[in-house]
Amino acid sequence: MFDKTKSIMTTKRLDRYTMKLNFYPICVKYRSEILDILSYYMVETFSAVRSEAVGEEYFDFLLKLIKNYPSIVCVNEHNKLLGFAFLRAYNSAPNVKKTAVVTIYVKPDFTRQGIGSILMNRLIEQAREQGITNILADVILFNEESIQFHKKHSFKVCGHYRNIGSKLSRNIDMVLMQRQEDN
Repeated sequence: MFDKTKSIMTTKRLDRYTMKLNFYPICVKYRSEILDILSYYMVETFSAVRSEAVGEEYFDFLLKLIKNYPSIVCVNEHNKLLGFAFLRAYNSAPNVKKTAVVTIYVKPDFTRQGIGSILMNRLIEQAREQGITNILADVILFNEESIQFHKKHSFKVCGHYRNIGSKLSRNIDMVLMQRQEDN
C-alpha cells in the first residue's frame, strides 16, 4: 500500500525556468488553495460539472471521499499549491474495489507545463501499488483539452452520456474514459 505520509521532491523545468516541486498527500493545510482552484474550475470552465463555488464543508466531504485512496498535492519551493489529484472509489461494492475515479486540477497559471502529467503518473503508480487496475474519468465533451490529456495517459473513450445537464448556458454531454492496466 502507498505511504500517505511520504513526501517526494523533484526538480522540473517549467517554461523558461526551473522549479523545485514537492508532493504530499492532500491534507487540511492546503484546504483554502484547493477550494480556490476547485471553485475557479467549477464556476468559470467546463472542467467540472458543478457550477457553483464550494466551501469548507465540501473539503471535509472530499477528505472522506478520498480516504484510503491515493491523493497528491504539488507545491513549489515556497509551499504554494500548483495542483492536486486524487482517486476515489468508483462504487462501494467490494467486487469493484480495483476500479477508481480520477480527478486532477492544476492552478490555471500553471497548466500546460507538465504538472498535470506528473500528478497523473504519480497517481497511476500509487494506484498500481494499491492494486487498482482500472481508472475512470468523466470529462465534459466541451473540454477537449482534458480529453486529449487523458488519451495521452492511455485512457480510452468508452462511453458518452448525452444532455446530462447544463452549464454556462449550454447543454452538456459527458465522455466516459477508462485506463486499464494490462493484466
